[in-house]
Amino acid sequence: EEFSIYDRIASLETLEMIKPDKNQLNLYFKKFQRVNKKLAEKSNELLIESYKDPKSIGWRFEQIMARAFKHTESRDVHWVSDQENELHEKIFASPLMRLKDLCYKDKYFEILDYSFKLIRDDKTYYFYAQYIWEIVYSYFDNLKEKNNYQPLKELEHYLKNHSTDEGVNWFSIRMKELNRSYMYYIGKPKKISECILLYNNLKNKKYLKIINEYDLFQEIKKVIEDGLKTFIFGEGKKIIELDGKDEKGIQKIIKICFENILFRRGFRSNEANEVTILRESQLLDDKRTDFLIFYGFIGPIIIEIKLGKSNELTGNLTRKKSYKSMIHYMRNYKAHYGIFLVIGNRPGITEEEWNRRLNDIINTYQKIDNTEVINLIE
Repeated sequence: EEFSIYDRIASLETLEMIKPDKNQLNLYFKKFQRVNKKLAEKSNELLIESYKDPKSIGWRFEQIMARAFKHTESRDVHWVSDQENELHEKIFASPLMRLKDLCYKDKYFEILDYSFKLIRDDKTYYFYAQYIWEIVYSYFDNLKEKNNYQPLKELEHYLKNHSTDEGVNWFSIRMKELNRSYMYYIGKPKKISECILLYNNLKNKKYLKIINEYDLFQEIKKVIEDGLKTFIFGEGKKIIELDGKDEKGIQKIIKICFENILFRRGFRSNEANEVTILRESQLLDDKRTDFLIFYGFIGPIIIEIKLGKSNELTGNLTRKKSYKSMIHYMRNYKAHYGIFLVIGNRPGITEEEWNRRLNDIINTYQKIDNTEVINLIE
């Protein structure tokens, strides 16, 4: 007890290194649980790292859920508690972030369920929920070493079944990174000749007409100006009932319409080459953009929808919330291109007056880098 906790932890690590003894570690864990939390945690960590002990792993999963706490990020100078430090450093979580055993998948799905329940009940648990998401992400990234895409597919299936849970967009966005990680690890050719053959095969496939963000941007514009416009002022006019729906209602219809048009244009869902449309993706500051569009690892393209009758489209536009939000989304989502989509019927004014207003909208919003205004007003 007279030695510092750091020396005692170092002694425990050294003892296990020079004289490994699982039973002794278990005794230490039981003893220190009563008298010294940090030594108990170190004993548990060594049981996991050295012996993959199931009971020790189970205990740490239980603690991850039992230790949930509310947190609000402060940007001021403040004292950092052990709890807040764990959110950032993940010292306690690290043994679970290094596991590579397939048999624990259900445990990670269990804490993922728990994380969504936390923020469903109380938004102040958001940062702890994100802490859990990072643990789960690391585990599934480790599983690529099994040289099999099955764990990744199971995670994707889980996320689709929880698509309505708040926070799932955090994972949806990072699934692109996880897909890339698996592809680089599993799919990396062993010889240059294999690379050349693979490249030539891919080059001949139809979907490679989109090879960068600009190509995706142009394709999305065609979908809007051709397919979406035809739908809105044709067969879909009665469904949408533009004057009777708010922007959220129209978003849902447009998302389905977008997916159908892309499907008819030859796009397919085939792992990394899937067109993904995310609606109302959430930033850490809780702001949400209408649509983020990816094509495999290419993107995102942002689409913001505004009804023609909106007060956001009159007066000094640079002072309006919509204008400031568009700048915010482009910067924080690191979007390569953005579309500001004006949709609906003219807001009870003449065509001449509307054209003047539209010119003001175009001149204002297109000052935002790589942002284009598209007008779908009848």
